[in-house]
Amino acid sequence: MAAVLEEEDEAMHQRGHVCAEPGCSPRRMRREGRRWAQVLSMWGPVRYRRSVYVCDHGHRHVPLDAKRGLRPGQPTPHMEQVLAMSGAALPFEQARQWVGLLLQVEVSGNTIRRSTQDWGQAVAQQEGAWYEQSGQGETAAQRQERVGTPKDRVYASIDGGFLPLREEDEEASRWREAKMVAWYQIRSSGAKGKPRAWDVRLHGTLEAKEAFGKLLWASGFAYGADQAEEVVFVCDGAAWIWDLVTTYFPKAVQIVDWAHAVAYVDRVAHLWAETAAQEAAAWWERQRKALWEGQVEAVIQACEALARDASLPLVQEAARQAAGYYQNHAHRMAYGAFRKAGYAIGSGVIESGIKQTVTARMKVAGAHWTQAGAEATLKARTALVERLRTTFSSLPLAA
Repeated sequence: MAAVLEEEDEAMHQRGHVCAEPGCSPRRMRREGRRWAQVLSMWGPVRYRRSVYVCDHGHRHVPLDAKRGLRPGQPTPHMEQVLAMSGAALPFEQARQWVGLLLQVEVSGNTIRRSTQDWGQAVAQQEGAWYEQSGQGETAAQRQERVGTPKDRVYASIDGGFLPLREEDEEASRWREAKMVAWYQIRSSGAKGKPRAWDVRLHGTLEAKEAFGKLLWASGFAYGADQAEEVVFVCDGAAWIWDLVTTYFPKAVQIVDWAHAVAYVDRVAHLWAETAAQEAAAWWERQRKALWEGQVEAVIQACEALARDASLPLVQEAARQAAGYYQNHAHRMAYGAFRKAGYAIGSGVIESGIKQTVTARMKVAGAHWTQAGAEATLKARTALVERLRTTFSSLPLAA
């Protein structure tokens, strides 16, 4: 590798090098000499010589390093990517051991951490650029060129997962919610035409609700949600989620995830079954069927009746909570109509996304993050999950 780099450097010298600094005359720069540098590659440390140029105004250039993205004392761009993905996949110390085992190259855990978090910061910069672009008022033609043909129906799901942050004294810890959004589409696959999510894009942040709202809009803009014929949000019943959906996508179809909705009658029936299993089972069957058909008012009345029944003290509070939940979200629970319209009513995509990011990487045993480190690593992890999903979904399948 050193020989290849030095040969390329000499070929570049034969062609000459012109200073490109603003205001500098376009005259050939003189070679000041060839200086040694060392970078970390996939094959270990590489020591090579490259030309250093200077112009009449004192500007110094190292064209080979600039062309190849080489930084003396640092990993090569490809090695940087390997280290970043390793740190996004595994705890930094385990990633160090894994890189050493596979590549026979010694790196420190801090080097892997830095590469991983640099990647996460680059992701954050891209998301910030999307937000800026969304306010620039692109024409329809420019927008179509950026995102392609408008999508017919776009889905999004929002949820959160908690992870431990280190306090300033580094002894105590506190839990902070990572808020995440998944953008995706649904299509049928397999012999039975089972609906599957595809083209999934995952984004997350540890920032407060307001900052997450900007990320929600920016990521939707990048996905083309603002140009789609229809946007559908499938989420749980958290008030902060629906506040943001209403603020940023007021025309979207809003659906409470079926599993969260039915969990309330499940809990009531479970408590009731402790004293009257047969009655509870019959009640449970009726309410699930009514809810499945979108008959929310009937379910509310059934729950309110149990909440008033003094003979069922174990059930009353759960029934009262269920009735309140269904009243708050009745317009998001028209499941019969939703199914007829072909809408998906489950939020498994975001549940899976949180398991793959927050649970699998950020909540590993012994992890206590700083907020900045957690933010950058979370974004790197979401980028890794998306890259792996895209790569392996495009591989040809064996017969």
